[in-house]
Amino acid sequence: RDSLESAHRPFGVTILILVVLTFTSLNALRLITAIRTREFLMDIPLQVPVIYLVITGAVWTAVGLLLLYGLWTRRKWSPTMAGIAILLYSCYYWSDRLLVADSAMTASRWPFALGFTILVLCLTFLTLRRPTSKAFFTK
Repeated sequence: RDSLESAHRPFGVTILILVVLTFTSLNALRLITAIRTREFLMDIPLQVPVIYLVITGAVWTAVGLLLLYGLWTRRKWSPTMAGIAILLYSCYYWSDRLLVADSAMTASRWPFALGFTILVLCLTFLTLRRPTSKAFFTK
């Protein structure tokens, strides 16, 4: 990819990279915090075992790092992976929220969370479908 430095990254792709970086960082923080505070977490009544926090943090950190690499280096597979990852992450987020999270804590915030999920999904797919984004990943 000799023209990688000279290629102009579309603004939407740059924003998508920042969103992926944010979610990857949050999941890395989840992983690190679960490992560092595992003794404390095991002493309090959690609805899930600590290993759940470690595994989900590790999986989504790994997915995010791979996706960041693909988006940053213009890999042809990265738009497809981004679409699949955002759908899977949304399913994971809502299943975690509905099945694991304390319903009393999340009950009043679900409209915002739903709106934010829909917004991120729409913006991701709109960005990936734009002709400038498609051209960026096919050059």
